[in-house]
Amino acid sequence: MPNKPRGRAGWAVDAEQIPASRHRAADFRRLCCAAPSGTSRSRARQRRCETEKARNDGVAQLGAGGGDNRLGTGRAARRYRRRTGHIGPDRELVLGLRVAPPFVMRTPDGIWTGISVELWRHLAEQLSLRYRFVETTQEGLLKGLSDGTLDASGGALTITAERLREVDFSLPYFVTGLGVAVALRAPLDWIGVASSFLSTRFLSVVLGIVGLVLLVSVIVWLLERRRTAEFGGPPIDGLVCSISWSTQAMAKADPSVEPKTRPGRLLGGAWTAASVALIAMFTATLTSHLTARELSGLVRDAADLHHVRVGTVRNAVAVGYLDREGIRHQDFTTIEDGLRALAAGQLDAVVFGRPILAWLVRQDHPNELQVLGLDLDPLNYAIALPFGSPLRQKLNIALVDTTRSSWWREVVGRYLGGE
Repeated sequence: MPNKPRGRAGWAVDAEQIPASRHRAADFRRLCCAAPSGTSRSRARQRRCETEKARNDGVAQLGAGGGDNRLGTGRAARRYRRRTGHIGPDRELVLGLRVAPPFVMRTPDGIWTGISVELWRHLAEQLSLRYRFVETTQEGLLKGLSDGTLDASGGALTITAERLREVDFSLPYFVTGLGVAVALRAPLDWIGVASSFLSTRFLSVVLGIVGLVLLVSVIVWLLERRRTAEFGGPPIDGLVCSISWSTQAMAKADPSVEPKTRPGRLLGGAWTAASVALIAMFTATLTSHLTARELSGLVRDAADLHHVRVGTVRNAVAVGYLDREGIRHQDFTTIEDGLRALAAGQLDAVVFGRPILAWLVRQDHPNELQVLGLDLDPLNYAIALPFGSPLRQKLNIALVDTTRSSWWREVVGRYLGGE
């Protein structure tokens, strides 16, 4: 009888007795294909082995745990493993970057700087990693990880569902949201002002005053219709005369008719005094409404974006948010183009990542634009990695320690100030 292949524990096993869920695919193929040939049973084993080998070409392998065994797309992970092998201190890592202030910037003499760059240098020093930076595009940051030319990608990369289908990510190192930039002194929009008068607060004040005028007019008409000729006659004529008297008394004009009865005169005096308070309340409401509109501009919250001209950057994360909310928007090639259009009055608001907006406004448009205190949608900035990268677990441990340190708070404060 031919000898059966031996398993890890040393006992004889058949190919049928080795479930793929208990061993890695490589061990399964080694044990199956090691069976001696020459018999019909061994040839059947060989065919099953080849079938299992083909099935496992695109399946994630199961290992003992750790970053080196965490695979997503099988072929991409194996291609990355063949290129990298074991990442140690002697191997030079390739980190992809693209200019995205304040996360990634480049000085005129070619030195990389920024929040993400300083973070990576700090992590590499902690983990004793050798590396070099390679500049690429937004698309190149992800494509380089998929084809194995990059070991990691930094910069202003946020975690999204679409990107998670292509690459892996470390833990977030910076959590913020989408911001809104507006003109510092927005021009008065008369259409917007007129529409704001239809607000519930303003209409409630106006309707309350109108209701009081009608109530006083009806009471005066009931008291005077039998004693004063002007309030008598048909009910419609008497009510019109009474309403005219009430409005003239409120406006401090000399009424053309006066109540003659004692209760009518008492009510008239009380109404004249109350009118002072009503006029003062109405004036204060109108003034505060216009002042709030002028100070806050056209955009005060997310709902206002539906009624103004909004701009963002083509293919940015902000596009997905604006589309989900049904907000019409104009797309620009770069965020700098969008901010220039906003400063020129061609837009009313620009929606983009809050830290990038804050940096560019402070650097390029400090006297023209401002970033509102709104966070429209959460953003998680992280380091992008290939599936199955052995760096992931090491980076995550180092990131947790670093982002809780005073060093990290000093770096963020230096670039973003109070943002």
